Amino acid sequence: MRLKAWHHLTAALTGAVIGVGSWAALASFTASPVPWDGSFEAQPANADPVTQGAAHIRQVKGETSRRAGVSLDWGAFGNVTTDLGRILKGTPRVFVQSAAPTVDGTTAATCLPEADTAGNRHCAGGELWVDTDDNQLYVALDAGADGDADSWQSLSALGKRTIWIPASAMEPAASSAGSFPSAPGLIQPGGVGSAGYSPLDFDPAVTEAAQFSFYLPKSASATAPTAQIAWTAASTSTSSVLWALGCNAYADNIIIDDAVSISTVLDPHSGTSSKLNVAADFTVPVGSLASNRWIQCEIARRGADGTDTLAVDARLIGVTLLYTTDKPNDN
Repeated sequence: MRLKAWHHLTAALTGAVIGVGSWAALASFTASPVPWDGSFEAQPANADPVTQGAAHIRQVKGETSRRAGVSLDWGAFGNVTTDLGRILKGTPRVFVQSAAPTVDGTTAATCLPEADTAGNRHCAGGELWVDTDDNQLYVALDAGADGDADSWQSLSALGKRTIWIPASAMEPAASSAGSFPSAPGLIQPGGVGSAGYSPLDFDPAVTEAAQFSFYLPKSASATAPTAQIAWTAASTSTSSVLWALGCNAYADNIIIDDAVSISTVLDPHSGTSSKLNVAADFTVPVGSLASNRWIQCEIARRGADGTDTLAVDARLIGVTLLYTTDKPNDN
């Protein structure tokens, strides 16, 4: 009687599975056309309906389990299309593993562990991947907007982050010319009650410098930061100032005595007295950032250089340092 129950259960399961919208591919599993006969229980053989029925049930169970697993693997119930079992746009899928799932912009990509009913294993874009090696979070991007993800983008490294160093936090440093930038205190161009700033004034025709330091977050990558110098002048001239900036990176138990390598940027004054000038973004040499996080910097005006033509003090307001990250936090 157990074998007879299997025979009828085969037909029941097959009919139930065929009725599920996107699982129509199971229609190839048809119920046995041979009516039940008690003699089937006498001496079953590989080719008799009982053996075939048992194998059929195993196939139905295996395929049902596999397809249910694929649908769950692709996304939440209700977010699977009725044709191919593909998830709808935006349905979440999160990988938690050390190796990046394969995405290359084609349907041949083996991103998913199981294929849909069309035989495709590619990710469509919007999926997430948690790298278990360093706990970074990535999102699959579909740059071609064609339904096939092209690359993984770290969510912790989108754009740059900034550190602002005001001139009031800098210390004037001796230069080869023996002169220092002066600190005039709060400047209010519009008079009492107006906006103000506390600059360092760098003389023309000579080289003057100031130093500052900061601690680079652990989440920062080993890529050299870039800088933007904010300054002004009490002049209507459109002449230029040559700024120089360089840094050194230090780790624990390292002597702080390295010479500074510098990069320069030539920036013209706006032509309006006390109008803010922001020099173009440029890369700052810092040495190795692999494990060195305390950063010591020097900024200077190269007033004696022939390209520096502004005949009045250049008033440094501050420096914005921009760095990239490759970790989600500073743990």
